[in-house]
Amino acid sequence: MRRLLVFNDQILFYDGNNYSSQDPFVGFIAEARKYFDRVTLLSRVVRQQGSPHMPLPEFFEVRELPFYKNIPDLYLKFPSFYPALSEIAGSLSGCCDFFWLNFAHPVSAMIMKEPGAAGKAFSLVRGNYMLDAYYKNSGLMKYPAFLSALFAERYYVRLSRKTRAPLFAVGRSLSARYSAMGLDVTTIYPTLVSGKEALDFSSLKRDYDFSGRPVKLLYMGRLSREKGVVNLIDVLGEVVKKKKEVHLTVVGEGDEKERLLERARELDLEDKVTLAGSSFPRSAIYNFFRDNDIFVLPSLTEGFPQVILEALLFGMPIVSTDAGSVRDVLEDGRNSFVVKRGDSRAMAERILAFIENPPLAEKFGSHSRERVSGMTMEAEAGKIFNKIIS
Repeated sequence: MRRLLVFNDQILFYDGNNYSSQDPFVGFIAEARKYFDRVTLLSRVVRQQGSPHMPLPEFFEVRELPFYKNIPDLYLKFPSFYPALSEIAGSLSGCCDFFWLNFAHPVSAMIMKEPGAAGKAFSLVRGNYMLDAYYKNSGLMKYPAFLSALFAERYYVRLSRKTRAPLFAVGRSLSARYSAMGLDVTTIYPTLVSGKEALDFSSLKRDYDFSGRPVKLLYMGRLSREKGVVNLIDVLGEVVKKKKEVHLTVVGEGDEKERLLERARELDLEDKVTLAGSSFPRSAIYNFFRDNDIFVLPSLTEGFPQVILEALLFGMPIVSTDAGSVRDVLEDGRNSFVVKRGDSRAMAERILAFIENPPLAEKFGSHSRERVSGMTMEAEAGKIFNKIIS
């Protein structure tokens, strides 16, 4: 029996009978079932009746951690949590053949240090933790947050080198960073689109003629400071000056929701913004890509946003900031426009370029589909599992 433990630092929800998740990435993790007889998620759990979240596949087992809201909260509680965390880490050593760990996380470090995890652990890094910590905070708190994340990263890198733990990095930017630090790195592009779905979506016909109808913009992702979502309202304000019939749909939840709504009120754009929420089934997620016209990504920092792959697959024209590894698949002037981070006016100008020139939008959409041909959930997950069990 081949057994895998996954620590992805996600929060699960439990209604008394079943577990569920808000994180679509669980769908990517579920590909492990093709390679392992048993898959255990090590997770924080919230007990909540009538959970609207995505049900966890039945084959997952769940091992609960002491609850903490976020990394700063974990550090505050660490002295009281340490005995329980240490016991959990020690008990896991003999239970599994492989350990999928969240890069640079304190719990991951505790597991990796256990003798029974030697030669069995590997990590996944999905973003630049220092920049994430910097942009998530405000004022003077940016700097200690950045330095704390840097210390955690360097400690984890040393631990990974010592234990020869492979690292899977999302995008070439992160791969280059950690390869330079002496780690065994493989680049992946996690997508939740299966090969069959990719084939079906590639034949979808889009309407690129924006004349005589409202143009529908789409953002999908966390509503957090580092994602630059409040800037989207400024972008929308610039676009509306020249094209009145524009609407922005925002799919996601997060701490910046109220600031986003407040900015929309300030610019008198409330009727042009829809906050759709989150926790949709995959079919509903795909409908957002199908039913909207232009995808916008205003991020200040990224690893590699998997929603970009889905937007490309659906043939959407894309306007994105130059964050993380987006240029791995976004070719400025061919399948997208890529602008400087935080430059709302440039982003608005590129959106208007699509609106005013539908043949350009259609040309970019065609190139989008060509760029992601072959990038499927099965192929990308296979890069991980085939390497570790070979």
